[in-house]
Amino acid sequence: MPSHEILGGLVQIYRRGGRVWHCSTSLKGRQYRVSTKETGLEQAKAFAEDWLLGLRGKLAAGILKTETTFAEAAKKFEQEYAAITEGERSPKWVEGHSIRLRLHLVPFFGKMGLSEINAGTVQDYRVHRIATSTTGKAPARSTLHDEVGTLRQVLKTAIRHKWLQHLPDLSPPYKTQGKIVHRPWFSPAEYKQQVMTLAPDEFIRRFLLHVLPRGFHRVQHYGQLASSSRKTSITRAGELLNAALPPVDNTANEPIEIRPPCPCCGGRMIVIKVFECWHQPRGPPNMATTNRESAL
Repeated sequence: MPSHEILGGLVQIYRRGGRVWHCSTSLKGRQYRVSTKETGLEQAKAFAEDWLLGLRGKLAAGILKTETTFAEAAKKFEQEYAAITEGERSPKWVEGHSIRLRLHLVPFFGKMGLSEINAGTVQDYRVHRIATSTTGKAPARSTLHDEVGTLRQVLKTAIRHKWLQHLPDLSPPYKTQGKIVHRPWFSPAEYKQQVMTLAPDEFIRRFLLHVLPRGFHRVQHYGQLASSSRKTSITRAGELLNAALPPVDNTANEPIEIRPPCPCCGGRMIVIKVFECWHQPRGPPNMATTNRESAL
């Protein structure tokens, strides 16, 4: 590869197999490269001199970024993430990070220095995504959440390489969760006053909606019959209906009598005699012996 040096070795001019010359230099320990778009060597040297003077002017004015940009950190993240998570993450999941970086994150944050990315710039990115949506509607909340998650992974990569000192706050400032806790037309105090009074018949009708018809088997109690609050709910319902509490059943400790039904009529059988174990029952009296004894 042909190369030349100008300005005492401050700028290198080289050609990568094509007809156009390129130039590179180093400022504050950082490499800068650009294409001269010139095919002649003298024109390329003149372009390189002007380019170096422009870089020095931007550096003196504080315009030139000497820190690592987001695009460089994103490229490093893609290389590390694909290699380290191989076999642990699906290829589609890994590709999702690359797609979000290529389509949305790098075009917006790519030229920014890592220290310039803060809570304000992330919020500007959310507004930018909503305002420039090509579908006519704002991106889904889960879509923005995934994109900010990829942004967080890139910034963590920068922290591991000591390009960034700390992770900025990336949480949304106004809407911290998707669930609506209180509707705007009711205050919390008004919600507590939303009490419904029902007639006894209507209450019983609604209560019986939780009772299964005969022949159905309940697999799980719910509502007022849930096991965690069944006793409390039923007791409270009885108090509100001014109903008497059921009497306490004290017969639970009494012995249970198991009497088989009569095989003929099906009625309840009465126990007359209980035979001891391993003893034959006494037979009926011998009528002949009785007559002989009476004759004597």
